[in-house]
Amino acid sequence: MHMLVGFVANALLGFFILSRDPKATANRTYAWFTFCVAWWAIVKFVLAFSPDAEQASFWYKLSGPGWIFLPAVYLHFVAAFTRRRLFGRWSLRIHQATYALAGLLSALAWADGLIVDHMIPSTWGFTHVPGALYSYVFTPYLLTVFVFGLCHLIAYTARAVTRDDRIRGGLLIAGIVIPLVGGTATNMILPVFGRHVPELAIPLTTVNATIVAVAIVKYNLLSITVEYAASTIITTMPDALVVLDQGGGITLVNPATITLTGYDSKDLVGRSINDVCRERCFDRDLRDKLDAQGVAKMEIHFVTKERAAVPVSISISPLKDRRGATVGYVCVAKDIRDIKALIAKIEDAKQELEKIAITDPLTGVYNRRFLSLRLKEEFLRGLRYGAPFSVVAVDLDRFKEINDNLGHSVGDKLLKDVGTVFRETLRSSDVVTRYGGDEFVLILPETSGPTAVDVSTRLRERIEALRVDGSQYTISASFGVSTFNPARSPDSEEMLLRWADNALYESKRLGRNRVTHCDAAGGATTPETA
Repeated sequence: MHMLVGFVANALLGFFILSRDPKATANRTYAWFTFCVAWWAIVKFVLAFSPDAEQASFWYKLSGPGWIFLPAVYLHFVAAFTRRRLFGRWSLRIHQATYALAGLLSALAWADGLIVDHMIPSTWGFTHVPGALYSYVFTPYLLTVFVFGLCHLIAYTARAVTRDDRIRGGLLIAGIVIPLVGGTATNMILPVFGRHVPELAIPLTTVNATIVAVAIVKYNLLSITVEYAASTIITTMPDALVVLDQGGGITLVNPATITLTGYDSKDLVGRSINDVCRERCFDRDLRDKLDAQGVAKMEIHFVTKERAAVPVSISISPLKDRRGATVGYVCVAKDIRDIKALIAKIEDAKQELEKIAITDPLTGVYNRRFLSLRLKEEFLRGLRYGAPFSVVAVDLDRFKEINDNLGHSVGDKLLKDVGTVFRETLRSSDVVTRYGGDEFVLILPETSGPTAVDVSTRLRERIEALRVDGSQYTISASFGVSTFNPARSPDSEEMLLRWADNALYESKRLGRNRVTHCDAAGGATTPETA
């Protein structure tokens, strides 16, 4: 009678599952699983009334598709339920192979001695003596598939985000384990050792059907619910998700959080969010802001298990109950290391471009464009604060002769050497620019006229000490100096530059290799000669 009950229970369960969602792969495969069990049960029910061993053997072989296809269907269901490719890119072919193997074994069941060696009478009718193929191929195959699938179901349940997901997974595992363990023991393991006990697998499938039916009705097993969809999104989302209680304690994390921080879930749950952040991100001010605005966004750093700081862009929203009261907070954190690295590269490239735009490529000093910007800046600062500064125009004497006689490469090297003299002699706050050709312009902030003349004299002497291309040839330079005087300020910064240029020409006129200062009226004064 228990065989008939098992048949009815599994057949009804299969139709019930299909009525819920016949398009879902998990539903179809589990319904097929129950139909296989139902077929096995009804044929075993008929077998119990067999008058002799020959007829009993016939019915047992006829029941073969019911129990032989169970491993293949079970493996297919586990893959569909957990939504995982159990064998990577080979999953489809392996599933096809298991079905092909089931079909082959079902056909071989009709050959004497392979699946069923013979039938023997027992107190409950007839029972089978397993053949070689049953003992050495089917039994290990079924046990391997059973344990493999069970491990995946357990892992899936352990990763479940919500309590209901864990309950669903646990009930499904219990529903599958109970009859499979009973059936494995009574139909496969014990008969191999010559022990024959009453059939347990089929009666226990009634327990399975009851458990699964309850799980379907009460916990929406094998149904796509809003809660299930939400938990799937949480589990698979690439960004870290952390659920906090009202005090900022961590109550839930998703797999992305575990990957990002390196901590296990048990290491994070129960700790304060501030414990895993470099900055104190959760306090009363943040709660007040969330109450007022509903959401807060910021950039902070998560501290990983290896004590590394990971920059994240975090969004925090209040979690409310049905009455609208705040019961916790949801934090979504996006790893922005790549973005930060990209921004840093862009900034470096921007600075490099800016440097190129204001730097003379030959000498490495600033160019004429930067001179205009910095000169205007110093001029405006002088007007506002009354601070003096000086402008020095420099021109190398008879530079064209060096280019014509020794070549442009020698001239270029000489310009570089002069630029080096300027950088090594002047302060870091002073500005050295190449005005064009062999002309340079210097800006000396907070420098009076006499001091600027002294500085220019030192520069002139160092340039005169240079040797052209390692030879005995020397070079000299003429200097013109103008100074911003708050009492008699010029009309513009261009006028200061023009005064310095006038003084430079005066140095040239007086015989070169000298420093001349120009007064506010543009006349040459205080010449300094070599």
